[in-house]
Amino acid sequence: QKVGKEILEKVNEAISYASETAKLLNTDVSAICFGDENEDELQKLASFGANKILSSTVEIDKADSEMAVNLIAELTEGIIDVIE
Repeated sequence: QKVGKEILEKVNEAISYASETAKLLNTDVSAICFGDENEDELQKLASFGANKILSSTVEIDKADSEMAVNLIAELTEGIIDVIE
């Protein structure tokens, strides 16, 4: 299911704001994408400030939060530091 143009604009805006905040905090911005996005679409995220882009071709139902959490865990396994 492709995302509408208005939502993509909001995502790009959010990444831009996150990028500016990350610069102030000396850290990175990561983006996680679900679904079959082409390389050009993923590169747009980088152009708006995402330093790391994790992508899964698995389509998820927007109401299936359990599947989303499981995919995020799988994509980020071993790369996220846990802060206690």
